Amino acid sequence: MSSKATVIANKIVGKILSIIGYAVGSIFLLIFIIGITDQTMTASEKTPALILCITFIITALLLIRKGANIKHTIHRFNKYVRLISEEHMNYIGKIAESTLQSVDFVKNDLQKLIDKKYFVNAYIDANLNEIIIGHRYDQSSQENIQSNLSSAEYESIRCSGCGAVTSVPIGTSAVCEYCGAQLK
Repeated sequence: MSSKATVIANKIVGKILSIIGYAVGSIFLLIFIIGITDQTMTASEKTPALILCITFIITALLLIRKGANIKHTIHRFNKYVRLISEEHMNYIGKIAESTLQSVDFVKNDLQKLIDKKYFVNAYIDANLNEIIIGHRYDQSSQENIQSNLSSAEYESIRCSGCGAVTSVPIGTSAVCEYCGAQLK
């Protein structure tokens, strides 16, 4: 599954969880209020119903929170992609500084995003404390790539999947190295 599909699937799941949470919470909050104000029922009759309502309200709040957490995860992913692709920040310390988070938080967050398939073809280099997208090239391979870059004309394309900007030779199709989505 590509990163774009992962993000879309998680957006849908997050929205569904939030909608269900708000719907269930609203219904049982209304039932709870009616139950409290109902003068025809005794306290012993109300208690089990009110406990059930409170249980459903708490469950609804947990669903809403889970939906919000998914939304925040996607927001952080998009921010990381922008920093890595547009600002060329691979060093986790620099990413942490830019996001006003601790290095440990960013490192763990990036690893979770990699594990959840938000980033494809990525890993964290613990020795360099960097996130590596795609393959790392040795110096001679890097020089060959640079000489080819100077001899061919390239265009920058913004990925519709993750928003990363990638340079590709004009007239060719490519796959986003950040999320695996087709660029052309």
